[in-house]
Parts: sequence; C-alpha cells; structure tokens
Amino acid sequence: MKKNKTIAYMMAATLLIGGAGLGTKALFSDQAEAKGNDLKITMGNLHVKSYESDWKVTSGKGTEVKQGDAKNKFKDVKPGDSFEKKVTIKNEGSLDQMISISGGGAKAGVSISSDVIIKNDLDNAKDFLLKPGQEKDFSIKVKISEDIFGEYGKDGSWNLESLCGADYSNMLDGYSINATQVKVGENQK
Repeated sequence: MKKNKTIAYMMAATLLIGGAGLGTKALFSDQAEAKGNDLKITMGNLHVKSYESDWKVTSGKGTEVKQGDAKNKFKDVKPGDSFEKKVTIKNEGSLDQMISISGGGAKAGVSISSDVIIKNDLDNAKDFLLKPGQEKDFSIKVKISEDIFGEYGKDGSWNLESLCGADYSNMLDGYSINATQVKVGENQK
C-alpha cells in the first residue's frame, strides 16, 4: 500500500507543478475582422455609333442643283457636279475600342460608270483606336466627270429629251463598323 501512496503523491506533485506553471503563464489574445465583401465591380461596355449627314452639293461651278422632293435625290445635275456625305464614328462606350471598317464598294454584279468618281475615306481606313467619348470623321465624295459621255453627250449636246440618271443607293454596299475591346497590355495602334 505504501507503493500506491507514493505513486499517488507523485501524481499529485506533478499536477501541482504543472498547474502552477500554467497558472503563471500569461497569454494575450486579440481579434480583428477583415471585410472581404466590400468589392464592387461594374463592367465597362463597348458601344460604337455612326452618324451620317445628308448628301450636300459641293461643286463650285455656280450652277444650282435642285434637290428633289426626297432627301438625297437631286435633279438638274450637270457634268462636273460633286456631292459629299460626312460620316462620324463615335465611341459612346466606357472602354477603349479598336475600330475596323469593312464593306462598301459596288454590290456584286453591279458596275458603276467610270464617268462617276467615288472617293471614300472609309475604304482607306486602317484599324484605329477610339477612347471613350472620342469620334472620327470620314467623308464620301461623288463627282460626275466633266467629260462624261453616253446618252447626254451624244452629238455635242446636253439637252437631249432622254434624261439619264442613277440610283446609287441600290448600287453600293453599306459599311460595317466593328468595335473590339482593347485588352490590357495590348499594343494600341
């Protein structure tokens, strides 16, 4: 029994020493919160818009060109007269946009007389960058050659009874204006 008492005393002493050590050890603690839910994301957008003016007579020959009843229809046009339309492309989105233009030109199966000269800034436009709110202007110009022949030019007269004309709205394709997002780190032209 003496042996049991000795073991009991040793265990009691171990508990006392361990308890005394824990009781004198001072532990400090603190707590903080991190808010991970305060992030708000609003995505940017791409929005490109084109604005076109009506056709304007730009010839400086001093002859009056009478406009027809409808917009963009002209009467009493003579050789040397020219017309111009302005096209404005605007970035109405919130992101930088790379703009490319395709289309235009004569529709398939349509040939346009070489006596009608069409110059178009849109045809020569390379891809270009538009920042938000920026715009770029282009022009489309049509000129009737001064030495035009055909029905009007026969016999040295411009006063024939058969009037010739052309509806270019059915001969030319429209343009497609495409906007692409500029990626972070992408080489901006």
